[in-house]
Amino acid sequence: MAGFRAAPFALIAEGQSLNFSPSSSDNYPIRVVAGLSSYRFSSPINTALANTGWFSLEPTLDDRVTPYVNAGLETFGLLCGGSTDINLSYTAQNIYDKMCDISDTLKAAGINRVVALTIPPSTLITSNETKRTDTNALIVADASLAFDGVANVAVISGLDDATNVTYYSDGTHWTATAAQLAADAVVAVLTEILDSTYSDTYSDVY
Repeated sequence: MAGFRAAPFALIAEGQSLNFSPSSSDNYPIRVVAGLSSYRFSSPINTALANTGWFSLEPTLDDRVTPYVNAGLETFGLLCGGSTDINLSYTAQNIYDKMCDISDTLKAAGINRVVALTIPPSTLITSNETKRTDTNALIVADASLAFDGVANVAVISGLDDATNVTYYSDGTHWTATAAQLAADAVVAVLTEILDSTYSDTYSDVY
């Protein structure tokens, strides 16, 4: 793997409270940056809002994200959320389409690449499990080509069972063990993008 100059990359995490699980100082975006230490990412920016679905997040998205976009850094956006929307009247197609809209908004704001995470299970949405799995199928297929990568965290062993207390502290939010599994999945997706797209541009000896 090629080396990379100090902090040429930035990471902005958008979505819901899973972005802060298990805590604001220990969560999957922080663990993603740690897992990409060789690529010299700056500290992650977490613009997520708890208990807020994609449809409610979108109106304030530009105001929340734009202040953190640095034209001197290649910036990756992560989308992790959607469980709130599952319990509302939106269809799976509605939710996927809204995630596409949010990806487009992020890129218009200056974010270079967007990676989406599938929606993990929650004991709060068991009655809408079919909608969740249908939404995830649309995210993975990404027919609109809105995402530069997808981390299918919802099917990872452990993360696929919201009743497993090793991975879910309350049936919805990740434990540290789960956050690491999610981070590992995201790191794998980002590493593929970084090595295939940026190694020639940013390779350096350090």
